Amino acid sequence: MGNILHSDKTCADIALHIASEMKKIICQNIILTKTNISILIDESTTLSKLTTLVVVVRAFIEDFPGEPYTFNLDLIELPNTSAETITKSLLDCLGGHGFDQIFLNECFIAFACDGASVMIGKDSGVATRLKIQFPKLIIWHCSNHRLELVVSDVISEVCGINHFKIFMDKLYTIFHQSPKNQNELKKAASSLEVQILKIGRILSVRWVASSKRTVNAVINNFSALCEHFNLASMDSTRDSKERSKYCGLFKMITSIEFVSNLNTMSDALDELGDLSEYLQKRSITLVDADKSIRTTIRVLDSMATDPGPKLTNALKEIKNEMSYKNVILHSGNVPKINSAQFYKSLANNLKSRMMTSSSSNVSRNEKHRQDNEKTFKTLLDNIEKLNPKNWPLSNDGQIENIQFGDCNIRNLCQQFQIDEKSTIQSFRIYKMDLGKKEIPEDLKPLYKSIAMIPVLTSECERNFSSMKSCHH
Repeated sequence: MGNILHSDKTCADIALHIASEMKKIICQNIILTKTNISILIDESTTLSKLTTLVVVVRAFIEDFPGEPYTFNLDLIELPNTSAETITKSLLDCLGGHGFDQIFLNECFIAFACDGASVMIGKDSGVATRLKIQFPKLIIWHCSNHRLELVVSDVISEVCGINHFKIFMDKLYTIFHQSPKNQNELKKAASSLEVQILKIGRILSVRWVASSKRTVNAVINNFSALCEHFNLASMDSTRDSKERSKYCGLFKMITSIEFVSNLNTMSDALDELGDLSEYLQKRSITLVDADKSIRTTIRVLDSMATDPGPKLTNALKEIKNEMSYKNVILHSGNVPKINSAQFYKSLANNLKSRMMTSSSSNVSRNEKHRQDNEKTFKTLLDNIEKLNPKNWPLSNDGQIENIQFGDCNIRNLCQQFQIDEKSTIQSFRIYKMDLGKKEIPEDLKPLYKSIAMIPVLTSECERNFSSMKSCHH
C-alpha cells in the first residue's frame, strides 16, 4: 500500500474515484428526496484549446436555516458552441447523472449563465430553449457579468474615460514588458519609502476587480511613478524618442485633470468592487443581492452632488497646495471626466442592467426588457411577503389581515412546485407568531427554494480555475 501511494498517478486516480463516489451519493440523495436544484453553466477553454462547458449544481441538502450546497457536476467537451449543441449536451449530462426528464420537470427551478447571445439570446439561446422545456424555470443572467456591461455603457456615454483607459494601458505596457522599467520604479519607490503595487489593465474583462487594484496601485505609487518618469525623461542612456515619451507621460500624470480623473475612477471602483465581492459570496441570496445593488446605486447617485472621499481629498489638496502626494501639479490638456455625469451614468446603467432577471446586449429591445423587469419585480415582491417586517399590524400588535401575502406565497409555490396547502397553513401559523418563533417545517421547502436561486456563475469559474491549478 505504501509503495502504491508513492505514484502520483495512483494517488490522483484514488482521489478521483473517491470524489466520483461522493458525487454519486449526493446526486442519488437529491433524486430520492426530490430536492429542488439550480443549474449554473459557463463555457470555457482548456489548456489544450478544447471548448468545454462547466456544469455546477446548487441544492439544499441540509436543514434550513443553512446554506445551499454548490458542487461541480461535470466538465463537458463541446463539439461546437451552438445553442442547440450546448442545450443537448447539458441535458445529456444531467441525464447521465440520474437527473432524468421526470425529475427535471418537478425539481429544476433555476438556471444561471453569462450574457453571451448563444446562452441568453431571446429567440434561440440555451436559456430560451430550456424555458420552452421547463416553463416555470427562473432564468438568471450572471450579476457580475452585468457589471461588465454597465461599464461598457458608461464608456460610450461619458467623455474622458477612453482617454484615461488608453493612458492606464500605456502604464501597463511600460512596466509589464520591461524589467528595466520595473527595477527603476522599485528604486524610485524605495527612495520615497512607498510599497510598489502591481499595475494591470483597466476596464477590460473582469474589469471591476482588476481595475480597482490597478487604479489604487497608481494612487499608492503616484509619487514613485512621477519620479520614475521625470528621471527617465532626462536619462542620457535612452534615445531622444524614448526620453520624449517619458516627458509626455510625466506631463500627463502631473496634470490636475489626470489626478481628478484618477480619484473619480477610484471612488467609483471602490464601490463597484465592494459590490462585486459581496455578490460572489457563496451564501448570497436574491434579496440580499438586491439590497446591496440598490444601496450601491444610491451611493453612486449621491456622489454626483457629493463626491467620494478620495476625490474630495484630492481636490482639497490641489486647491490648497497645487500638489498631490507631494508632487507639484499643473493645468494640462487632458480631457477631464465630468464626475457628476460619470456617477449618474453608473447609477442609471446599474439600475437598468441589474433591476431585472436578464440584461444582455441582445435582450434590450423594449418588450423583452419589460418582460425581464416584470419577472424580477414580481419574484421579489412575492419573496418580500415572507419578511415579518413587511406584515401590517393592528393596534393590538397582531397581524392585521391573516390572509396577508397568501396570494404571493401561492405564486411562489406554483413557481417552485411546492405543496401549496401545507405551505399556506404554515405561513399563517408563522404570521400568528409574528415571525418570532422558528420557521414551521412545512414552510422550509419554500425558503430553501428561494435560497437556491443563483445570483451569479462565479462558482463555475472558481471550479474551472481549480481544475486548471490541479492540471499544473
